[in-house]
Amino acid sequence: MKLARFFFLSLLAFLLLVSPSGLIAQDVPEIKNERVFKGKALYGFMNGGSDLFLEYGFEELYVSDVKFKGSEFAVEVYMMPSPEDAYGIYSQHTFKCDPADAGTCPDCTSPMQYQTAMGNLYITVVYPSASARAAEYAPELAGIFFRKYGTEGKPVIPEPVLAGVTEGDKITLRVKYARGAISLSNLNSSVMPAVEGLEGYSAWLLDGGRTMIYLDMRTPESMSKALKNISDAGEDFLFSATSKPDNILILKIK
Repeated sequence: MKLARFFFLSLLAFLLLVSPSGLIAQDVPEIKNERVFKGKALYGFMNGGSDLFLEYGFEELYVSDVKFKGSEFAVEVYMMPSPEDAYGIYSQHTFKCDPADAGTCPDCTSPMQYQTAMGNLYITVVYPSASARAAEYAPELAGIFFRKYGTEGKPVIPEPVLAGVTEGDKITLRVKYARGAISLSNLNSSVMPAVEGLEGYSAWLLDGGRTMIYLDMRTPESMSKALKNISDAGEDFLFSATSKPDNILILKIK
């Protein structure tokens, strides 16, 4: 009887640990203090930096304190209009990644933080201690939040930009994406004379613009204005410009 009781209690303890989906309880994130910010309400979350997110078309932010697999995390999930916009805001915040692009999506691990552009989401996971276990769990946690809030898709990087990325290179370390004056000036202020007075353009930068800047001017009028801006700047403009079909402007350092 004692042996049978022991096995019954052991089975009961196991069942209490397992969720209905078959997962061990600690494998299911315990979400605490979730807050949601939509549109310009983002100003209520961050004093500086909101304009940058809004330039990329920021839609919603989910901020949560999370306990997962015995570790504490702070998770921010930024919902963006497209994979390109998610990658763009991600590319503004990733530096000195170690490693970079270790998963199936662009990602960046730095001390006590994991960041990724996953579908239409930019996700950042912060853990208070630089533990190997927390760093290991962060990508898995980001994936859980993506499945909860995100949509599938990968950024479409223009072929001329991809052509400059050799096999084995990390996209995160070489390619950035801008959606306007704030984001572009953050990445390479030297190019700003070309787009002075213009709106609605986007830019892919290879190696921070040292190798190439791929400017999509969107309309013939914007293309004409950009070319005039470059002509007016003369020798002070650091880039040579080549116009391509569909209002594309390729800039390379002289």
